[in-house]
Amino acid sequence: MKIKILSDSTCDLSKEILAANDVTLMPLTVIRDGSAFLDNVSITPAEIFAHVAAGGDLCSTTAVSIGEYIDFFTPFAAEYEGVVHINLGSGFSSTHQNACLAAEEFDNVVAIDSRNLSTGQGLVVLKACELAKTCESLAEMKEKLDEFTYAKCLGNYVKDRLSDREDLVGDTLFVTTTGVADDCYAAVMDAVRTYGKFDTVYETTAGCTISCHCGPGTLGVLFVRK
Repeated sequence: MKIKILSDSTCDLSKEILAANDVTLMPLTVIRDGSAFLDNVSITPAEIFAHVAAGGDLCSTTAVSIGEYIDFFTPFAAEYEGVVHINLGSGFSSTHQNACLAAEEFDNVVAIDSRNLSTGQGLVVLKACELAKTCESLAEMKEKLDEFTYAKCLGNYVKDRLSDREDLVGDTLFVTTTGVADDCYAAVMDAVRTYGKFDTVYETTAGCTISCHCGPGTLGVLFVRK
């Protein structure tokens, strides 16, 4: 399947990396003194810093609109069998929501929430480029990318709860799931080994009662605080 990878300018990949992987970016808009500029197209970080250093107001940004995404997707949707757009994380902007709504206008376009920004988003873009070589459908691409971004989120979730903690009882920790993808589980266990200081780590599966309420793909890290 011939798949084109797109992303937002917020992925911060270099021109060389973008060219090597045939990735095309949708620039977000930067507002400076009431005027609109395109990220790294008509304005650069150096110009933003110089503006503020000279006493100018801080610049702001705006999300890409649904109509702008439709215009952006249209030529690629006509040329390729499938189009995958990797968005700035939905927690930071409405760009992903707008991209999803725009993608509904096409049969062969999907928008993916990177759940990241900057080169964290860039890593997801490069993963998409890798998957595009072997995936046979957009549904397969989306499933694998969702698993990939979910794995990163789970790893960060564990890191946030275990790193630099002096208030934890260090004898026992449980990692309990209702069944998750192998890469998600590996990300969690790597984070537990890196940031946890527990004598014993138990790996368990939730029973029927808990699974009925939580559903598949649920994971918990359970410990005792002092």
